Amino acid sequence: METTDIFRVAAMVGIRAAVLLQISGVIPDKKSLFSGRTDREQQRRRLLRQTLLPGVALEALIEPNRGQVVD
Repeated sequence: METTDIFRVAAMVGIRAAVLLQISGVIPDKKSLFSGRTDREQQRRRLLRQTLLPGVALEALIEPNRGQVVD
């Protein structure tokens, strides 16, 4: 729902917007952001969130057309 709001507001004011979603729940494994994860899994998630995600976000901002298929 928040993602939709970002795009709606951006369209209203005439600017571009982007979002980066991080899926944290795994329903078949009964794991969520808050329960069902081992300490090791939680540490790995924190490490990825702190090291990998900022780079992905910056790369998307710096090179927004990278990876797009052009007809």
